[in-house]
Amino acid sequence: MSVRAELKLDETKLLFQQSTDCVAELKNTGPSSISNVNPNNLGAGATLLLTDVATGEVRTFATPKQVGVQSADTSLAKGESLKDEFFLNDRITIPAPGIYELKAHYEWGFGSEVDSAPVGLEVLESRPRNTYPVVLEGPPTQLYLVAWINVIDAAMGRFEVWLSQVTGYGKPMVRQCFHVADVNKVLEPILAAPPNTQSGVQWVAWLDGDRLVYALNRGSEVTSESTFKLDDDKYRLIPPLLLNPPARGESIQGFDALLYGTDPDASKRFLVVAHCTPSGKGELGRPIEAPGTAPVWASTAHLANGDRYTLMAIIAMNSSALQMARWSASKSPGKIETVGSWPAKCLACDFALSESDDVLGAMLGESGSGASRQYALYKWRFAAPDRYQDAGKVAIALPEGVGVDQAIVRVNLDGVPYALLRTAGKQAAWHFCGPDGALSGLSGDAAKFRMPGDILFRKGLAPVIIFGDPPRGFQLVKPG
Repeated sequence: MSVRAELKLDETKLLFQQSTDCVAELKNTGPSSISNVNPNNLGAGATLLLTDVATGEVRTFATPKQVGVQSADTSLAKGESLKDEFFLNDRITIPAPGIYELKAHYEWGFGSEVDSAPVGLEVLESRPRNTYPVVLEGPPTQLYLVAWINVIDAAMGRFEVWLSQVTGYGKPMVRQCFHVADVNKVLEPILAAPPNTQSGVQWVAWLDGDRLVYALNRGSEVTSESTFKLDDDKYRLIPPLLLNPPARGESIQGFDALLYGTDPDASKRFLVVAHCTPSGKGELGRPIEAPGTAPVWASTAHLANGDRYTLMAIIAMNSSALQMARWSASKSPGKIETVGSWPAKCLACDFALSESDDVLGAMLGESGSGASRQYALYKWRFAAPDRYQDAGKVAIALPEGVGVDQAIVRVNLDGVPYALLRTAGKQAAWHFCGPDGALSGLSGDAAKFRMPGDILFRKGLAPVIIFGDPPRGFQLVKPG
């Protein structure tokens, strides 16, 4: 045939929601020119035909021209070609894991058409666990990076660490996935956060016994893991990793990992910083004693000036206290002090950083017991001159006697809190809680999800629920 179509994919074996770079090309090797190539498509790009090998079902994906925008007909002279380069997930939607064939289709002239040879595509199951998101780019683009564990075969101890980019603009979606490492257990990977800004340096780390393992994602390239041997296997990581300025001789930022540990007889608790470099070297700082019981929640606010406020919620009887330690890249955590308290047990907590470095927080708390249990969102902030401020309480409209066994709180860039909570008992169900305390049920697949679940924000403000939906990876839905 004097007119040929070709389709090439960089990768043909993908995890569900993973993408790859593609090139479709129409070549005119005939004796004369052809005209009016794919007249209904934007830029005369290829129409893609996705065939499910198991069922024979064919799905068609075109890129139609924008309404009201006129464009000239595309013609190809003898010997010319038309190349269409694209990211797979930008052009097609794969419905489920399986075996597929993909073809590029072109039309021209008056009824002439040609298909490329089919490219086989194997799409593997995606089974997320233990997710951890950070913001890569703020509004208006709003791009998240999510670290998570993929369950391959739990019985055989086969798991993987992955990263996924998730958009928070337009229609929220998983845009790309990157494999980091194969592991033999369910771990808790966390990501790095720069000082109240956005950054392209994407460290991911996790604890595996007495080892701190970490790797760097640079665009679509993930480095091999580095391992820092710790002095004990009883640590927990307090998120996030904290990016440091590049050290002398280094072109990439290293990071600090804050660890919460206990001594061998569990009589003392402490914070210690692991300083990690891009070259794979690390060292432990000086331990700082942590008073009280182990925190039920802990996280670090990384301010624009490089200061770090590590915040921890501690439960004592029927109340909770907020503890804080100040530190920086050059100064170890100082004395841990109590800065605030709530008359309720902390079930979940979160904060966001404002442009002026105010820490805007919220805590979902439980007070009372049995049929008299009550739930509320306690809003708080920590602002200059370094003072905790109570920002009010909102009662959550749960029926009398109904308890909560799982909860997630997230705060948007305006300091507005939202929550996901799962009621306990025979009629256990997930509910979405708005800032006024009103509850709404989740619909469709979201109503049945098991963890992982989380709340992201479209353009930093409007909530979007993300949840694991094995074997179809992550799903994103608007609440209500």
